[in-house]
Amino acid sequence: MAAFYNVADKSNAARIKFMHDWVAKRIETIDKYQPDMLWFDMNTDHSTDPLKTQVSAYYFNRARQWGHPVGISAKQAAWVTGQIMDYEREGRAPMELVDWIWQPDDPITDKFGYVTEQKPYKPTSSSGKSWRTPARTAICC
Repeated sequence: MAAFYNVADKSNAARIKFMHDWVAKRIETIDKYQPDMLWFDMNTDHSTDPLKTQVSAYYFNRARQWGHPVGISAKQAAWVTGQIMDYEREGRAPMELVDWIWQPDDPITDKFGYVTEQKPYKPTSSSGKSWRTPARTAICC
């Protein structure tokens, strides 16, 4: 696992290689699968990050060539434009009408991730979960 994150080598050369690989893997994914949406589980506020700008420009330009709308979903202001705002846990999402596109990021069990003894949410009034989420979520560009 350490090789995946380049944890063992924290040199500047390893960091640069990781960033170049990150961009190359995003471009490969875009070209190979033509996804309708890219979702990034990140919570940064680096809206002018040149690597993310490069990936998003490539993605939106390819989508124009394909002739279909796409979107990028991330947390907070992680991307420059065209971002679908992702709120971890529906309770953190806006409770009133807003002028931006958003989606909740909720687990289907009581925990995020792969852990033992997960319990699925039960669609009861006492669960605190809203099963109307898809109807309140808009995804478009």
